[in-house]
Amino acid sequence: MISTARANATVWLRKAHGWIGLWGAALGLLFGFSGFWLNHRAVLPLEPEVARGGAQVALPDPGPVDAATMAAWLQLTLPMNRRATSIRVEPARPVPWAAKPGGRGADNPVAFAAGVGLERSRSREREVDPGLGPAASAPGTVPGIAPAAPAASAPAASAPVDGAASASTATGAASAPAPAPAPAPAPAPLMQPEHWIITFAGPQSTLQADYWVGNHSVGLRRTENGVVATLTSLHKGIGMPVGWILLVDTLAGSLILLSLSGVTLWMLTRRRRALGVLVLGTAIAATAGLALSHL
Repeated sequence: MISTARANATVWLRKAHGWIGLWGAALGLLFGFSGFWLNHRAVLPLEPEVARGGAQVALPDPGPVDAATMAAWLQLTLPMNRRATSIRVEPARPVPWAAKPGGRGADNPVAFAAGVGLERSRSREREVDPGLGPAASAPGTVPGIAPAAPAASAPAASAPVDGAASASTATGAASAPAPAPAPAPAPAPLMQPEHWIITFAGPQSTLQADYWVGNHSVGLRRTENGVVATLTSLHKGIGMPVGWILLVDTLAGSLILLSLSGVTLWMLTRRRRALGVLVLGTAIAATAGLALSHL
């Protein structure tokens, strides 16, 4: 009884194994070739791309208000037989060479130049004429200007003359310290506008739209794929519909079933099971060891 059940299970597994392998044969060849090239693409002399081209397309007035509207407009205008596969929006930000708040140096050229000019102005105000000697630093004088000659003394009882009073007032006004110059206001950082990158990807070609908000045109770059790149795109499912994705999922399930049914058939039909366990264990150990050693 046990021998009959085992024989029936073996026959059923053989049939299932064969039909599953037949179902995934075509996709297996495709994925085997493209997977081999992807694994050795750094050394194989196969050119994935055959042609590239660029163009500029004028925008309507008013232009699209957001990236999604831009993608829909491009799909209708070009025209494209598929929707955008990727829409990336980079927000507005300071340009790389713009001034940083509180920063000085090569990465802050505007604020650095303003600061250098202010320091030079203040240093000129602090300079002392060597010919003036100690009198130049006397209190009540302006740095860099010789003090006025003292007025002739008058008798104590006599009243001050109007002209002498005016000269004294002018001398006092001239000896008042000059106000310090106001610091220059920090310049506003230069901002680069929002950046939209819209991609229409397919197995044979890829179209990428590049747009900076505020421009009156959008840049287009098209890449035409060769045979190898087309097979690779099919392998990755780039620009393919849901039906293709589901078909590839059946191949993945077939590979799992083929693995399980193959191991089971070996255990049911071979007497040297210890050798089979050794081969299977070695394969698992090699796969796990090489994978984990580079994580």
